[in-house]
Amino acid sequence: MTTTVPKLDIGSVDLTPMEIDFFKAICNNAGYSRRVMAGMMIKEFFKRSGKEQLKEIAYTAFREGLTVEQTYTLLAIGEKSPPFSDADKEWVRSQSGSPLNFDEVLRLIEEERRDSRS
Repeated sequence: MTTTVPKLDIGSVDLTPMEIDFFKAICNNAGYSRRVMAGMMIKEFFKRSGKEQLKEIAYTAFREGLTVEQTYTLLAIGEKSPPFSDADKEWVRSQSGSPLNFDEVLRLIEEERRDSRS
C-alpha cells in the first residue's frame, strides 16, 4: 500500500506582503526553497508544541464525550472542528479504528525530540 503525502501550496498560506518578503529573504539566505523551509518550520512547530497540542486534543475528547483516538480521527481524517455534531460523533464511533493511536503519537513526538537533540 502506497501512501501519498499531500502537498502544501505555499501560495495558499495567508501572509501579509511584509511577511511574504521576510519569508522569501529567510529562504534565500538559508539556501532553501520556500516549500522546504515551510516544511522545516512546521516540523519545528510540532517538535516544540506537539505535546501541548495533544493535551488540548485530549481535553477536547473529554469535553465532547469521545475517546482521544476518536477525536484525533475527527480532527485529522474527518477534518472537523469542535464542537462536533451528533452526526460527526456517530460517524467516528462507527469507524473500526484510528489511523494512529494517541499513545503512538506521543511516542513519535518524544522520539523525534530526542533525535533532534542528538
